[in-house]
Amino acid sequence: MAGYAARHDDRQRHRFGAPGGDTPGGGERRRPPGGGTPA
Repeated sequence: MAGYAARHDDRQRHRFGAPGGDTPGGGERRRPPGGGTPA
């Protein structure tokens, strides 16, 4: 979960429902099919 803490900002942004295109990594985390960001 190294990226989880490192991207705490993206986590909060995507938590509010930010589109994947707006935040790199945040969108991938929101959509499992992306597989870009490790869980």
